[in-house]
Amino acid sequence: MPNFKSNDRTESEVTNRTSGQVSDRPHAESTVGRSNNGILVFLLGVVSTLLLVVLVGGGLYMFMQQRSTQSATNLIPSNNEPQPNAAPPPTQAETSTTAASPPAATTAAIDPSLPAPQTLSLQVNHANGTTARLTGITFADDHITADLSVTNGHRNAIRLNNSRDMVIADNLGNQYNLAEPPNNEDIRVDPNTTLKGKFVFNGRIAPNATTLTLTTNNRFGGNENFSNNPKMTFNIPLQGEAK
Repeated sequence: MPNFKSNDRTESEVTNRTSGQVSDRPHAESTVGRSNNGILVFLLGVVSTLLLVVLVGGGLYMFMQQRSTQSATNLIPSNNEPQPNAAPPPTQAETSTTAASPPAATTAAIDPSLPAPQTLSLQVNHANGTTARLTGITFADDHITADLSVTNGHRNAIRLNNSRDMVIADNLGNQYNLAEPPNNEDIRVDPNTTLKGKFVFNGRIAPNATTLTLTTNNRFGGNENFSNNPKMTFNIPLQGEAK
């Protein structure tokens, strides 16, 4: 009898194994699923951190670029602001000169014995192409002032007082020398240039003088068409004698 029971149990265990039923024995649980879940969570955390860094860094970069652009814009003047108009280029150079500043308060009004100021329209054309015009003359107690303009049509520069000999003389033989300007003593006029100004000659006009002569380069001036020191003479009749 005891041996029969032992066989039955053995057959039962064999049957259970062959029929696929789960054994009553304890077994170890699987860790593969838990490991995969942990790696996935770690990767998601890393990706989230990188995205956050990129977004924050990009925002700061755009903000700094915008500030730099605004600063640069403030330094650039607006195109809508009015700009000064450029002066048109002159077609002919023109300069002015004053041989000397006449002394103050020495006018004809103070001394009625002096000739009255005269408005003139005298012109001299030189063979070298120079044109000179005398438009007025005034008298003071110690000087004579002539309003003169000279246009140099010569190919070279000319000089009107090359040997310190631009003078006024009266019909009595008296000579009135030019008070030379300090910046242009020989009265140089460049080609295609007009020199216009008040030329002061030293000395009071002599009493009873009736005519004056204004001459450029009086001693060593030339009349030739190639002369760089043209001699030009203006004959000036006085409207009334000095008393």
